[in-house]
Amino acid sequence: MTRQTKFSDDDHRKFNRDGEAFDVGETFSGVDYHTGLTAVEQLKRLVPRDATLAEFALRWILMFDAVTCAIPGAKRSGQV
Repeated sequence: MTRQTKFSDDDHRKFNRDGEAFDVGETFSGVDYHTGLTAVEQLKRLVPRDATLAEFALRWILMFDAVTCAIPGAKRSGQV
């Protein structure tokens, strides 16, 4: 996702891009879309050269002893 990403009409990120309707669907767990993208850009700097951001995030989640598995969500086969 980027600042230029266009969402479909039924995607909550289209009508909730500024976070005014969190009871309808959150964009980045309680922060507006642009703030979330800024945080992602900062996180990308921490990712090792041999990993993707998704791999890095999954590894971070699985480092917690209380977590036994991570189930990443995907809507399209290309995301898998």
